[in-house]
Amino acid sequence: MSQLTQKAIVETTIRLVEQKTVKKITVRDIVEACGITRNTFYYYFHDIYEVLELALAAGFERIGEESDTFEDFLASSFAFCIEYQKVLYNLYHSVGYEPLADYLKKQVRPHLLRYLQSIRIDSRYLAEDEKLICVLCEEALVGTLMRWVCNPRRTTDPQEIAHASARIKSYFTNALQRVTTNQQTKEREEI
Repeated sequence: MSQLTQKAIVETTIRLVEQKTVKKITVRDIVEACGITRNTFYYYFHDIYEVLELALAAGFERIGEESDTFEDFLASSFAFCIEYQKVLYNLYHSVGYEPLADYLKKQVRPHLLRYLQSIRIDSRYLAEDEKLICVLCEEALVGTLMRWVCNPRRTTDPQEIAHASARIKSYFTNALQRVTTNQQTKEREEI
């Protein structure tokens, strides 16, 4: 029963946030729509933002688990943003650019690191390089997602989204190749 109640709260909150900004939604709106008490809401969540955090985290976790390749991850991330475009747009207008972007980075980071580790071109490059590349790619991906979320005339055209995904993938791969080349050059100079 408890998971059903928690799921109902999340789904109801998502539906409400699709209609208006988070600042205009109250816990009362949620509990009335769910048919539960305020105490029940607060048993599961501290506030509306925690509900949304759980929903978004679950979405990105699902994307990460279902994505075998970086291309899959990018495509699924954009598909997720299309599915939740109204929620993300209203959340952006409630919390602002930085908090939403920071949250998305936190969700994307483990998946980027996992991908990086799975495609190492050369195991000799340094972990610091890997972290730097991850940060750069994280910024590129989340920046692209945020530009898309913030644009009221955003596209849902699969070709445009595929093009953006290909550019991010290309950037990511090129960065890895450069690090490997630089590391090999350093090693030759040391000999």
